[in-house]
Amino acid sequence: MKPGLRVTLSGACIAAALALLPAAAQETPAPLEPALAAAVVSPAPPGGVNSALSAPDTMVISWTPATSLGISAYRVYYGNATGTYNGVEAREGASPVQIPLTSNSASLSGLSTIPPATPPAPGLVSLAPAAGAFQVTWNTVPGATGYRIYYSKTNFDDNARPDTFIDVGEWGTTPTALMTTLSGLEENVFYFVAVSALAQRTVYAAVTAVVNPALAPAPGSGNESVYSEETSQGVGTLQLSPLSNSMSATTTSAGPVIVLKEGCFIATAAYGSPLAPKVQLLRSFRDRYLVTNAPGRAFVAWYYRHGPAWAHSIEEHPWLKAPVRAALLPAILFAWLMLHPPVAAALVLASAALLPLKRRRSSRA
Repeated sequence: MKPGLRVTLSGACIAAALALLPAAAQETPAPLEPALAAAVVSPAPPGGVNSALSAPDTMVISWTPATSLGISAYRVYYGNATGTYNGVEAREGASPVQIPLTSNSASLSGLSTIPPATPPAPGLVSLAPAAGAFQVTWNTVPGATGYRIYYSKTNFDDNARPDTFIDVGEWGTTPTALMTTLSGLEENVFYFVAVSALAQRTVYAAVTAVVNPALAPAPGSGNESVYSEETSQGVGTLQLSPLSNSMSATTTSAGPVIVLKEGCFIATAAYGSPLAPKVQLLRSFRDRYLVTNAPGRAFVAWYYRHGPAWAHSIEEHPWLKAPVRAALLPAILFAWLMLHPPVAAALVLASAALLPLKRRRSSRA
């Protein structure tokens, strides 16, 4: 047999052997994408995220250790706006800062402490009494990162603010008005209340758990959890706006007492209950015809500023209730007619029909 034939037969044998192998075994394996090479189910984010100041320019973030298997590190994301973690000023590095798995806290130092501009004064809209509390509503102002609600048994102003207050933080997209409950007050006690806007440089942060830092391109990927709950911390000097307008009212007590939470202060005081039919009638008129337009809202805001004090006077002098009920009758009748258009229309038509007859009688006389 010729040598060349042996080579040919050997080649034919090899070809036949390859033909018997699965098709996949004949192909050269393509390299896997890096993310797929170590892809895992996205781990759970750390919980219990909190923050505090250890120095005027240093924010300390702490969290509960994550429990997902395979985690090798944490990442701390930070920035100057809620949900936007593009900070670069911390000495520890630009966002995100990577933290070893052995630690469940991180410091962000060297943060700017330059105070923001002082915000304008907010407007106090309403003060609705409750049992040992008030429901406080106020208008928001640009530049505020929070609000401070002052309260005192004696009147006060910017020159002498009381040391009794609560702070309320901003959140999310700022609405045109905010509302909170000022609780822990004495029952059946007359208080003055005003609001001041706060402004402070604020740093926002969130934490993620990471399986393989080299293969974790972003939060929520196969090797990195989604963001934890956000924490925020004021840094540097706190700026206080001038005080809002002041309102005053008396808290109520627990039990079957007058609760002016719906805002019909005078009528509630005069009729003795917010459930009185005439009070509910006036409230329905307010909701349908007043708060649906700018002039009506302006009147309601004016009433909310002065109504609580007038209602307080009625409560202190019960003999005023009968005269006030009499004075409210025209408003109650008007509100009833506006809420019953067919009856109002019938009265208008009847008046129009009787007017010529009245004129004839007058001319005969």
